[in-house]
Amino acid sequence: MANNGQAAGGFDTLAAARAMEAAGVERRQAESIAMTMRDAVTFGAATKADIGDVRRENAGAKAELKEDIADVRREIASLRAELKEDIADVRKEVAGVREEVADVRKEVADVRGEVSDVRGEVAGLKADMAKLEVRLMKVIFAVAGGQAAIIVTLLKLLG
Repeated sequence: MANNGQAAGGFDTLAAARAMEAAGVERRQAESIAMTMRDAVTFGAATKADIGDVRRENAGAKAELKEDIADVRREIASLRAELKEDIADVRKEVAGVREEVADVRKEVADVRGEVSDVRGEVAGLKADMAKLEVRLMKVIFAVAGGQAAIIVTLLKLLG
C-alpha cells in the first residue's frame, strides 16, 4: 500500500486491507478495495491545506470587507458634511429671501401710504375745484350783470 496507514480524513487503509485479508480476500484486491474505500470516504473532504487556504481567503475577504465598510463610512461622513453645508446654505438663502420679502412688504406699505396720500390730495383738489367753479360762476354772472348795466346805461345815453 502506498501510505501504510491512516490517510487523510481519518480512514486507515492498512487496517482495512488487513481486515479484508483476514477475511480471505487476496492482498492485492484488499489493498485496491481499501484505496477505493479511502477515495470514496475522502472524496470532497477538505484537507488541512484546503482549510488553511479557505481561512486565508476568508481573512483576505474579511480585510477587504472591512476596508469597504470603512470606505462606505468615510463616504457617508463626507456626504453628511456636504449635506450639512447644503442645509446651511439653503437656510442662509431662505433668510435672505425672508429679508427681501420683509423689504418688499415695507415698500408695499409705503406705496399704499403714498396712494392714500395722493387720494387725499385728489379729494382736496376736487373740493378746491368745486369752490373755484362756484366762484367762477359768480364772477361770470357779475361780469354779465356789469355788461348788462353798461349796455342799459349806453342805451339811455344814446337814446
